[in-house]
Amino acid sequence: MKNYAERLTSLRFRLAIGFAIVGVLASALAVSLSYLQARNHLFREKQNKLIALAANAALQINGDAHAQLQTAADMDTDIYRELQNKSFAIAATDPEILYVYTMRKNEAGEIYFVLDAGHEPGATPEEYKPVKIGTRYESPSEFLVENFDTLRAPTVETEFYTDEFGTYLTAYAPLYKSNGQVEGILGVDILAQDILAQQQEFFRTFILLFLACAASAAGLGWLAGAQIAEPILKLAKATAAIQKTDNRLKLRTGIRELNWVIDSFNKLLQVLQADEEQLRRQAASLNAKNEEIQQTVNLLEQRATQLEIISDIVKATTSLENLQSLLPRIASAISERMGYYHVGIFLVDENREYAVLRAANSPGGQRMLARGHKLKVGQTGIVGYVTAIGAPRIALDVGTDAAYFDNPDLPATRSEAALPLIIGDQVIGALDVQSIQPNAFKEEDIRLLRTLADQIAVAIQNARVYESLQELLEKSQKASTVYIQDAWRILQADGGNIGYKASDKEVAPLLRPWLTPYNRKALVEKQTVAESGMNAALAVPIRLRGEVIGVLDIHTPSEHEWDEDEVDIAEAVAERLSLALETSLLLKATQRRAEIERLTTDISDKITSTTQIDAILRTAAEELSRALGGSEVLVQLHTDTGEKQP
Repeated sequence: MKNYAERLTSLRFRLAIGFAIVGVLASALAVSLSYLQARNHLFREKQNKLIALAANAALQINGDAHAQLQTAADMDTDIYRELQNKSFAIAATDPEILYVYTMRKNEAGEIYFVLDAGHEPGATPEEYKPVKIGTRYESPSEFLVENFDTLRAPTVETEFYTDEFGTYLTAYAPLYKSNGQVEGILGVDILAQDILAQQQEFFRTFILLFLACAASAAGLGWLAGAQIAEPILKLAKATAAIQKTDNRLKLRTGIRELNWVIDSFNKLLQVLQADEEQLRRQAASLNAKNEEIQQTVNLLEQRATQLEIISDIVKATTSLENLQSLLPRIASAISERMGYYHVGIFLVDENREYAVLRAANSPGGQRMLARGHKLKVGQTGIVGYVTAIGAPRIALDVGTDAAYFDNPDLPATRSEAALPLIIGDQVIGALDVQSIQPNAFKEEDIRLLRTLADQIAVAIQNARVYESLQELLEKSQKASTVYIQDAWRILQADGGNIGYKASDKEVAPLLRPWLTPYNRKALVEKQTVAESGMNAALAVPIRLRGEVIGVLDIHTPSEHEWDEDEVDIAEAVAERLSLALETSLLLKATQRRAEIERLTTDISDKITSTTQIDAILRTAAEELSRALGGSEVLVQLHTDTGEKQP
C-alpha cells in the first residue's frame, strides 16, 4: 500500500498523468469545437433553406386573390380552393416541410390564420384539416410579434420555437399585392425533431472521434511525462541525499539545463555554508529580542488597561457625594469595566459586630440589599474573615474554600475575592468580587483590586467627612438663624422707629408701615419689583439670613425708565443695609445679654451675702423688682401643710 501511494505521488506519475490529461483535454476541446461548428453549420443550412422556401412560396401566392379571403365563409369560394391547393403543392415540394400558412392582423392587432396547408407528423396531406379563416394565433413567438408589421423580406427564427402546435424552426416572407402593399405574412415550418436527429447523429460521430483522439493523446502524454521525469527524479534523489551544506551534487544528466541547475545548486550550497552559522546566530538574537519585546508590549498593555480601569473608577470615587449614591456607582463601575458577575461593598457597623452590605450591582445583590444582608465579623464567609483579619482572602474554587459562604442569591459564583477597606489602622469594610469562572483572579487582578480597595476606602472616608461637615454646617446655620431671629425679636420689643422716609426736603421717621402695591409684591415674591413710566416705582426686599424683614421703596413723581445700573445700585444698598442690620442686631443682642449677666451677677452676690432666709427672700424680691423696672415681684416658700406664706 505504501509503495502504491508513493507511485501515485511521484513526479513521473504526475507528469505522465498531467500530459495525458492535457492531451485528453486538448482532444476534447478540438472535438467539441468541431462538433459545435458542424452543428451550427447544419442549423444555418436549415435556416437558409427555410428562407429560400418561404421566399419561393410567397411568390406563388397571389396577393390580390389572398386579400379577398376575409371570413370563414370565403372557404367555399374558388379563390380559396385555388390558393389552398397551391399551399399544399408548396408543402409537397420538400419532405422536411410540415406546414405552410398565411397570416394577417385584425383591427384589435391580433394575428390570425388565413391559408393553412401541410400534414401532421406521420400523417398524409389528405388527412390534414386546415384551420378556419380568422382563427387567432394563440401564442405567436416574440420574434414574429416584434417583426410582423415591419417584415418586408424573407427571414427566419433564430432558435427553435414552441407553440400550441409543437416545436419548429420557422421562416417568414411577406405577401405583396399588385400595388406593392403587404397583404400578409407567409410562414413555413420544419419540425425540430428532424434537425435534432441529425444533430444527434453528428454528436455520436464526434464522440467516437473524441474517444479515439483521447486514447492516443493519453498514451503519448504518458510516454512524454515518463521521459521528462526520469532525469528530474535522479536529481531529486541526489539532492535528497544531501543533509549538510558541505556536501556537493556529483550527478550528470543528458539534459544541459538540468546540469546548469546542478551547478547552481552546488554554488548555492557554498554560499549557504558560509552564511549558515551567521544566520543561526542572528535568528537566535532576533528571537530573543522578539520575545523580550512581546513581553514588554504585553506588560505595557496590561498596565495601560489597569490604569484606565483605575482612572475610570477613581473618577467615580472623587466626587463629594453621600454614601447612599456613591457606593452603588462604584460597584457598577467595577463590574462593567472588569466584567465580574457580582461586586458588593460591605461596611462594618458602629459596634464592629457585623459587616453590612451597602451596595451591589447584581440582581442577587439587590435582593440581599432589600433584606438588609449582613455577615458576622470574624465568623461568616470570606467577607467576615477579611473584616476581622484586615487581609485579602481569595477563593479560586469556592467549593474547596472552608471560609466560603454559600449564598443562594448568587448561585453562579465559582471564585471569589474579598479585600479589606482600611483607613489608618482600622478596617471599615470590604470589597467583595465574585466571578462565574473558576480561577478567575490572577496576581495582577489582585494588585488592581487592592488599589481599587484603597481608593474606595479613601472615597468612603471623604464622603463621611463631607456628610459630617454638611451636618455641622446645617446646625451652625440653624443656630445662627435662631440667634438672629431672637435678636430681631429683642430689637422689635425695644420699640423705636420702623423706618425712615427721605426726600430732597427732609428725612422723617415712619410712624406706621408704608405699604404700596409694589412693596407688597416685593415682600410676597421676595424679589425686586421695578415699574417704569409715570410715577415710576422700585421696590427692593431687605433680607436677614434669607428672611425678608423689610423693603427699600423708591418713587419718582415724573416719568422714568429704570435701567440696570439703577437697579444694581438699589439692590447693592439693600444688601449692605442687611449686613449693617445683622451686625447691629448681633451687637445689641450681645450687649443685652451682657447686661442681663451683670444684673444676674449683682443680684446673686447680694442674695448670697447673708445666710438668713428672711433676708435672702427679701433681697431677691427687692433686687428683681428694681431690675425689672419696678415690677411687682412675689417670692414665697411652701409650708409643710401646703399653705402659702405672704
